[in-house]
Order: sequence, then structure tokens, then C-alpha cells
Amino acid sequence: MAPHYRRPRLGLKPSNVENFIRQAGAFVANYDSDHGVQVYLCCLGDGTGVQDLGNFPQDGLEKLRIDSPNLGGGTYILPALQRVVKEVVMDSRADYGFIVLPTDGEIHDLGELRYGPNKQLLAKSGIKGWAYDIAHAIQAKRHTPFKIVLIGFDNANEQQMEELDNLDTDTPIDIFNALFVADLAGAMDALDSEAVNNEFTISSGGYLEANGQPVVQFETGVPQRIDATVPPGLSMITVVLREGAETERLDVQLPR
Repeated sequence: MAPHYRRPRLGLKPSNVENFIRQAGAFVANYDSDHGVQVYLCCLGDGTGVQDLGNFPQDGLEKLRIDSPNLGGGTYILPALQRVVKEVVMDSRADYGFIVLPTDGEIHDLGELRYGPNKQLLAKSGIKGWAYDIAHAIQAKRHTPFKIVLIGFDNANEQQMEELDNLDTDTPIDIFNALFVADLAGAMDALDSEAVNNEFTISSGGYLEANGQPVVQFETGVPQRIDATVPPGLSMITVVLREGAETERLDVQLPR
């Protein structure tokens, strides 16, 4: 989770940011196997700075405190995305990653993806170019999959949110769920929305299997966090993931 905190004004004073991080952190922690969340501040200093505030357990977010940051001269999100994806998704050897990034300013390193008439790539730069490379690496199974929920509010650029939300990386991989809301309170409402929660899936379809028989079907995608009722007395259940023509089976030991 990497909040962009650009300037201390109404709606972005430290207490409000802390409250948002606590609420959003608790939401994200629901999808973490250890029920924790790593918190970063970004766009500090010259606009490219990133500060790691540490890892917080879901029930320890009340201890989070943010002093007035060293505010900078821009909204450069790519350095934060690169660092968070490396440290939280790749270095931790996670199976899947979720990143929530609220921002109140126009993004200065959005970049571009430009294709030719036959869909050949002509140019790539900035966040869009990075997302292109990551999406192709995920498709080739060279990179852990993840989802970035980018929430723009106040002075964020709504068109930029739409461009990232609809970004065409020439793959079926969707990196961004980018939303635009009116204010910080709307950002939390957006996290609770069905549209965002539906993005937290690890495959497009699948089911739970017990003793060789399907017991729970997931027609619209297998969620990262599965809450389901299974037959009593089972010691193990198999999660069957389907993505196109590929099928993967994961055996999960159940608590006794």
C-alpha cells in the first residue's frame, strides 16, 4: 500500500491520511495470509521519493503515525510502484500481490504506449511502459501476478485514471483498476465497492474439490480470499484454478 501524500491541506492533513491508511490497510490485510500490510509514502522530496513506514498487522494499524512529510514538486508514482512490486510482491515470494495507491494530484510520469497499424509497439515510456513490460512478464510466467488499485481524488486527473484503467498492454493481463472519486472519503467507499472487490481474483474461474467432487463453484473468478462452507470432516480440500485452457490444482490442509 503506497499512499501519495502531496501537500498538507484540507482533506489531506496527517490525521485524515492516517485514518484512510488504517481503513484501507485493514481492507487489504483481509487478503494477506498473515493479515498484515506494508505501508509506504511516495512522491516525497523532489516528487520521486519513497518512504517505507513498515509492516503493520491488521490489529496494529492504530499505532500508525505520519509526521508532516518532506513535500516535493511533483507526482511521480513509478518509483514507488517499482519499489513496492519488487519488495512486497517479488522479494517476499508471494503468490499474488495487491497494491492500493490513492493520489490527489496529476501524475507526471504517466508516459505512453504507442502502437503501429499492425499492433507493433512503436514507443513506450513511464508508468504505461513499465506496465507493458510487467504484463508481458506475467503472461510468460516470469513475474508474480498482482493488481494495483489506483484511486484518484481532489486534483487528480480523471482522464489519466481512465487511461490506466483501460490500458492496452497487448496481453490479457490487467494491471490497473484505476478509479476517480471526489475526495478521501470517496476513496474508502471505492475500496468497499463491488467493482474493486471483484478484481481480487487469482483466476477467471474454478472450484473447490473434495474427495474428487466439486463442492463450491466460482463462475466469475476464484477470489484471493475464499470464504466457503465445505462438508464436515474434511482434512484437505483442493482449489482448482482455470485460466483459459490451463488448469492448476492446489491442495490446502484444513484446520482440525
